[in-house]
Amino acid sequence: MHRYSIQCEFDREQVAGEWLRWLRDEHVHEVLAAGATRAEIIRIDGPAWAFRVDYDFPTFDLYEAYNSEHADRLQADCLGRFPLELGIRYERVSGESLTVLPDPAQ
Repeated sequence: MHRYSIQCEFDREQVAGEWLRWLRDEHVHEVLAAGATRAEIIRIDGPAWAFRVDYDFPTFDLYEAYNSEHADRLQADCLGRFPLELGIRYERVSGESLTVLPDPAQ
């Protein structure tokens, strides 16, 4: 399993709300259609408006296919709608999932 995560922080509540609606209504479904098998949106505790989105891909190869065939287009769409100038900070990380408890295979 390979996990791809995006963390977003917002300076303004209104922008965060608009972004969250777009994410739930459109973007998550596009990433799932492009190869992810699971998506989870997490509201991060704290004073700032911040969210993390986790996408799971069954294999690194499927994640790489997503990256090479879809990621640029989807990221450009996101930045076109929600540019950094609106007070948004994005951070992306990915990595191999080593342990899931309880083990879903059991």
